[in-house]
Amino acid sequence: LVARFTPAHLAGALAEGRVSIVIAVPMAFQRMLEYSAKTGVSLKSAPLRMIATAGAPLDPGLKIRTEEGFGVPLGNSYGMTEINPIARSEKGVMDSEVGLPQPGTDIRIVGKDGEDVSPGAEGEVWARGPGQMNGYYRNPEATAKTMRPDGFIATGDIASLDDAGMLRIVGRDKEVIIHSGFNVYPVEVEAVLGLHPGVAAAAVVGRPAEGNEDVVAFVQPHPGHTLSPSELSAWALERLTPYKRPSEIRLIAQMPIGPTGKIMKVRLKEMLDDGG
Repeated sequence: LVARFTPAHLAGALAEGRVSIVIAVPMAFQRMLEYSAKTGVSLKSAPLRMIATAGAPLDPGLKIRTEEGFGVPLGNSYGMTEINPIARSEKGVMDSEVGLPQPGTDIRIVGKDGEDVSPGAEGEVWARGPGQMNGYYRNPEATAKTMRPDGFIATGDIASLDDAGMLRIVGRDKEVIIHSGFNVYPVEVEAVLGLHPGVAAAAVVGRPAEGNEDVVAFVQPHPGHTLSPSELSAWALERLTPYKRPSEIRLIAQMPIGPTGKIMKVRLKEMLDDGG
């Protein structure tokens, strides 16, 4: 066991044929790809039979690059501290799919009226299963806000469930940006920006404006790749409806990453507040 993840250590273990499965958050895969591009070290390994991710949204651009870099399909999974797992795929998935509900886990997609939506429609994910919590420790108020009838937990995530049972995450209810009266889910904008060949990572946050919220995107370029906000704006212009297009795009050398490997959007909002 090692104290913490480093790209060099994992790349070495892959080269030595000591790894058959890699499961990591999306930004860990991004760091591995950056390390490979910088050093020329291959991430492909004969014993490696599966790679998978969870813990944060997976943008299509990173998915494609990861599968090319490791040479195997990338699976995606979905769960949360309160209930895990909810859904997962053992093999590759498309776009924002996170797999099928796990054995013993029930999923409902619920609209604002508290009723189940039709297949393919969007709503909040309610889930229950053997891996769920009994409640928040010494916090009955928070427990009451999260628990739903018949033992379901309200996840706060917006998703759709198709006829085949495939779950597709749209965004996080708490992160939704209200722009010009429309709901903008950051993951949708991040996915489009992430498909640009020069983008290593993208993160979208809302910025309060008079009677509105602006869509602001932070973009980390690939090492050695020159990008400009105007180039990215033109990319978004062709691929996003007007209300989803970022009003501002900021280039950032390195995304702020927390101890779990997730992008710290709180820090990005602080950068907006302090003018950084």
